[in-house]
Amino acid sequence: MELRYVRAILIFFLSLLSCSSLQFNIRKEEKGVRVDLRLIWQKRLVKKYRSVYSPYEGSKATISKRFEQIFIGSSNKYLYNISLKTGKVNWRFKTEGAVRSEPLLLEESSLLIFGDDEGILYCLRIDKDSYKKLWSISLGYEIRQKPLFSEDTLFVKNENDELFSINLKDGKILWHYKLKRRPEVTTTISSGILSVGDQLITGFSDGSVISFNKFTGDINWKVELSSYVKRRFSFITSKFNQPMFDIATTPVLVDDTVWVASIEAGLVSIDPDSGELLWRRGGIKRITSITKDGGFLYLIKAGYGVICMNREGVILWKKKLEPGLFTKPEIYKGLLIISNRTGSLWILKKIDGKILLKLFSSYGFSPPKLFKNHLIVLGERGTLMNFQLIF
Repeated sequence: MELRYVRAILIFFLSLLSCSSLQFNIRKEEKGVRVDLRLIWQKRLVKKYRSVYSPYEGSKATISKRFEQIFIGSSNKYLYNISLKTGKVNWRFKTEGAVRSEPLLLEESSLLIFGDDEGILYCLRIDKDSYKKLWSISLGYEIRQKPLFSEDTLFVKNENDELFSINLKDGKILWHYKLKRRPEVTTTISSGILSVGDQLITGFSDGSVISFNKFTGDINWKVELSSYVKRRFSFITSKFNQPMFDIATTPVLVDDTVWVASIEAGLVSIDPDSGELLWRRGGIKRITSITKDGGFLYLIKAGYGVICMNREGVILWKKKLEPGLFTKPEIYKGLLIISNRTGSLWILKKIDGKILLKLFSSYGFSPPKLFKNHLIVLGERGTLMNFQLIF
């Protein structure tokens, strides 16, 4: 057979593979393990070809308990409403940019609020089979964090180190804060917002943690962590490497203190009333999320895996998974579910970190969502999957 015909046949089969449903396999890591995943349905949302190990998506699902419907965004500039039981698309809303954040659902008010990569914040009134756009507003830069709702007000951050207070009824800005960056500082990962009484606490790309009065936007206190980050000389480039000051984690309230982490300055505990730095664990670097569950905290370390600590900051166990971009874990009945945006999805025992199950895909997974015994996750190839979690 001539070479040109062989080449044509190969191209044909590769094109079929690229258009097919997501291919994955499930591997149980422990003998006799009872945890399993059963695929209920999968729905291809994005039909463009995707290269492996590339995080295109990023949206996390929000579930309506009343309608048992999924709300999730995608890179093809749509927000979808999908039936939890069947995977049928009930409706989709066209956006200006890719939607790579988790929507905020106010079920009692039937409102859905979310942002896109063009910096547009949307507010929809939703029903089981329809929607109505109430308002939208441009905040200038990508919105990758889930909006916070408190005191009848929305609080939203964008990827340009800006914090907005927005009236829920009409979308008008009540107050706005913009960080004055140093020239060498760029945003890589943004921090979410913690609400504590009349305070909003969040981190910024210059290594600062700031407490705001949620009603006025006035600054209560500011903690600078950049002084703990040292510039290192590279003998390869003969230059000093650019340090990463970023506060990548959303602050977490632990007893009467606030835990937050900088990429290179480590994990810190702060008094929320005074802003006093209580302690710092400088050796715990590259933390991108902190999840609290009872008396335990689970820290995701970029390129490594997960660390479990108690409230006193003592490490109980560590688990190395694989290189990649890990998402904030979901916790369900003694299990930790963690996805890698450039690799696999993992189910671990939260008590000791033992790996129970690995869902492998060369395309990676966006952040997982648990609802009852349903595991909803968007593959980075653009396929939404609904698994039944069995154990």
